[in-house]
Amino acid sequence: MDVLAPDAKLDAGPEDAAYVIYTSGSTGKPKGVRLPHRAVANFLWSMRHEPGITAEDRLVAVTTLSFDIAVLELMLPLYNGAEVILADRDTAMDGERLSALLSESRATMMQATPATWRVLVDAGWRGTPGFRALCGGEGLPATLAKAILERSTELWNMYGPTETTIWSTCTRVEHPERGIHIGRPIANTTVWILDAHDQPTPSGVPGEICIGGEGVALGYLDRPELTAERFVTLPINGVDTLLYRTGDRGRWRNDGTLEHLGRLDFQVKVRGYRIELGEIEARCSEAAGVGRCVVITREDQPGDVRLATYLVLSEPARYDQAALRKHLGATLPQYMVPQHIVVLDELPLLPNGKIDRKALPKPESDQRATRTVQEHQGPRDAIEQTLTSIWSTALGVDKISINDDFFDLGGHSLIGIQVLSNTEQQLGRKLSLSTLFQAPTIARFAEAIRGLETVEGPRYLAAIQKEGGRIPLFCVHGDEATYFLPRELGNDQPFYGFFHQGEDGHPIPYRTVEDIAAHFISEMREVRPHGPYLLCGFSFGGLVAYEMAQQLTRKGEDVPFLALLDTYAPGLYIDVTRDEHRWYWPLRDLVMRRLVRWHHRRGKILPPKLRHYHIIDTYDKAIRKYAIKPYNGTMLMLKAQDSPGPGHMGWKDLVRGGLRVETTPGDHFNLIKEPHVRTLAKIIERSVSQTMESSLAQAV
Repeated sequence: MDVLAPDAKLDAGPEDAAYVIYTSGSTGKPKGVRLPHRAVANFLWSMRHEPGITAEDRLVAVTTLSFDIAVLELMLPLYNGAEVILADRDTAMDGERLSALLSESRATMMQATPATWRVLVDAGWRGTPGFRALCGGEGLPATLAKAILERSTELWNMYGPTETTIWSTCTRVEHPERGIHIGRPIANTTVWILDAHDQPTPSGVPGEICIGGEGVALGYLDRPELTAERFVTLPINGVDTLLYRTGDRGRWRNDGTLEHLGRLDFQVKVRGYRIELGEIEARCSEAAGVGRCVVITREDQPGDVRLATYLVLSEPARYDQAALRKHLGATLPQYMVPQHIVVLDELPLLPNGKIDRKALPKPESDQRATRTVQEHQGPRDAIEQTLTSIWSTALGVDKISINDDFFDLGGHSLIGIQVLSNTEQQLGRKLSLSTLFQAPTIARFAEAIRGLETVEGPRYLAAIQKEGGRIPLFCVHGDEATYFLPRELGNDQPFYGFFHQGEDGHPIPYRTVEDIAAHFISEMREVRPHGPYLLCGFSFGGLVAYEMAQQLTRKGEDVPFLALLDTYAPGLYIDVTRDEHRWYWPLRDLVMRRLVRWHHRRGKILPPKLRHYHIIDTYDKAIRKYAIKPYNGTMLMLKAQDSPGPGHMGWKDLVRGGLRVETTPGDHFNLIKEPHVRTLAKIIERSVSQTMESSLAQAV
């Protein structure tokens, strides 16, 4: 028998594994991905045509064999009779040596990650006419794309996970200033953008990128549970389709191309805000002197999650940290401005050329503050000295001026509660969170403490902005909008905010909508004895504002403006604060209520979690007891576009004087926060102006 004779039984078939390659796992256990021959063959055939390769090409291979894009670098040239120039490990990581290799070998092509291309550009690589650059593995910054295009004839942006055979989409980049996208699927490949219910999303709506077609792998080696989780068969347009869930977020653009929006697990939640780290990285890359950057979240102190930006400078002489912070403050909402900015000589890399986020160092204390640049002024007395110590510990900032803004230093409501608790313990002064919003510097906060002896009883009204020539706007339970909204409304609009009862951890004195409204009116009349009154309220606060308008009009007062911000009428009340799985809530409620009573009977201050529950539980009961009546005035209903239910939110038949409904970006939880609060402010400002002009015209 001729041992070299072909044996059909031993020939590899399309569904046989061509190779197994391991990728990192979130649990630390690597995953072996089984790629079949048909997937590799389809990939090479598609790459042969786009981006294309010929027998005359010379491709420099820089990728380690442990990274799947090495298949393109080795197999694609051999498949087409082209030449492969192998770069050793030291050369691939050294910009000058790699640049020399490209020049000496007269290379016409190279594929690399953005990190490798940046190293090459920074090393002074000048490129050659006719050179084609392939980039993938991570997001391609527009500034880097522009630099590569200046040195080459073609630049291709490639995208795809290992589980769908190296690259699944690609596009030629020609105008990076118009934005970078990942193009269209390669041959015999389908891409679907699916929502949380596994339904295809319309053009422009983000969802998870799911990939089907010839490139889909056979699954993970000896990991059946993980395979079943990530490789799924779904009915797409009535047809059962095998798809790989990438865990990446994306959307279809109007021109039919795909836009990559980062990892779903890179979309972090910080203090209730959903944040795309890639958006912060993009804004940092726009600053002068910044070459590369990466943004992560850190929790160096338990419960205090912060954003940290790590930079590698391209032109150190042009870099100015104060200018960078100013740029970030102007282009990002406050909650997305990083608390830490760390400059490194280089970003730590994994062997595959991607950034090693776990190796990024802990920021030093002198890099923690995110403050406005101003002259430092130290404490002037014992109260300010104690407050400086409290704020420094809570914020993690070593050196604080008494004129530094608490929120500009990275403070937020959770840290604020900690500051108030420590202030009460060390200075014997009990303040509400509203005081911190009203007096956000140590100097002003100390003034509030000194004046506490003249204040009796609980007070919930805070003058956020006293100055201005317009009629004051009173906002009920605006939460953090009470701080951000006045900034957007302008200096001529006086603004007062009513804060939640129970924020100090003590028992809530007013437990019905009617009683809360009556007390808030009494505090409001100390500021403004008579109308006209401009009222707005968020969530449950909208219901209180509605009742305030009812009580004021019955007393003959004028309420020309009433706006409810994402407030359901009691008959259509939807508890958006609770999970879908409600079966365990009765037991949880019983336990939480007993804990609240136990603390109050012993005169103890409620811890933060119990305070939040006590407030929500009290409001929930108040809503169910509220005997709502029709309102004869006019009302503006501002509904978050992602909130469930009809646009009028149940108010259609209750407002008899005229109901106007407008939809604003966001959901119930971020409607009043940046950046959505900017749209909210524009609508309110326009509506108040129109209302007052109409009232003036009627009076004339």
